[in-house]
Amino acid sequence: MAQDKRAGRRLFLELPALTSAVRSWVLVGVEPMFTTQRGLGDRLGHLAAKLGRLPSLPPSLASQQRAEQTTARLIAAHSQRAVEALGAAWAAVETVPPNEPPSVHSLALLEEAVRRLELAVQRRHQPCFEFQE
Repeated sequence: MAQDKRAGRRLFLELPALTSAVRSWVLVGVEPMFTTQRGLGDRLGHLAAKLGRLPSLPPSLASQQRAEQTTARLIAAHSQRAVEALGAAWAAVETVPPNEPPSVHSLALLEEAVRRLELAVQRRHQPCFEFQE
């Protein structure tokens, strides 16, 4: 439960900063890349807003049933995967030099990280599914 709280806090605090970093990039002049770049910023902003509404793990009680414990473990696992994807997104952002547009490679790295982040957040919100990539 403590791991989920730390992961949730990190996601809540860092996603708005990551969104701002992506939105502050120099815009690419090529239409498909521009659309991708703008879409990634929008998707990150949506995730940041969504995470403000996600429930945290309920406090554990000795009388919890096995299904509730499994759900708690799944939520914590999905939270950890979301934090790992957040780290990958930051790594992709750091590949873009200041005052330069992102490369196709940087956008592809960020696209993959955002996809993983969206999946983990969705599954954290609906933890009845096992994680599979």
